[in-house]
Amino acid sequence: MRDWTYSRAENAVSTLDPFGRGYPLLAIGEEATPGPLAEAAAEAGAPLRVEAFTSGAAADRLREAYERRLVLVRPDGYVAWRGDAVDAGTARRVVEVVTGRASHRR
Repeated sequence: MRDWTYSRAENAVSTLDPFGRGYPLLAIGEEATPGPLAEAAAEAGAPLRVEAFTSGAAADRLREAYERRLVLVRPDGYVAWRGDAVDAGTARRVVEVVTGRASHRR
């Protein structure tokens, strides 16, 4: 993963800073709606944090790199899921699979 430094409230921050602690959900751009995934993670007790990149150079670079508005990342930095929108049912299933809580029944 490439690292980009951006400024947030006068402090330089790396785009790699959110990784390594729980499940960061990158919400990229003004149109990103992380609510369903955040709610599903809270219900499951999964440590998900929303990292919003609403505008600026970091948002532009992340949008270009991931090509989606929402990017759910595992604690080891690998992308677990990405999409532009998600409904509540799909969000619950994504959280179950990503956190290893999914049933193997179909």
